[in-house]
Amino acid sequence: DVDLSTREGCLARARQNDAEEQIFVLRDCYGAERRFNGYQMANYARFARLRRGELMGGDAGAALVDEASAEVRRSGVADPARMACAFMAPVR
Repeated sequence: DVDLSTREGCLARARQNDAEEQIFVLRDCYGAERRFNGYQMANYARFARLRRGELMGGDAGAALVDEASAEVRRSGVADPARMACAFMAPVR
């Protein structure tokens, strides 16, 4: 098992080629969305949500991607998908 209390443990888990594991890491292990919001880094949180939506797929995933992209656009970013690549590598 991987020690999820450390950054290295979370990264090791994220490297597993399993979308469910990667969703877990974005949502729970790092608490990326929550932590970024807490540090006034709203677009980072939105990019994490966008990537989680891509991993989830389906209607629920598409809704997360659309919601996050719309919020990023409102912050002044013209191309949310492209900007997301600069902050967080594509997941697939």
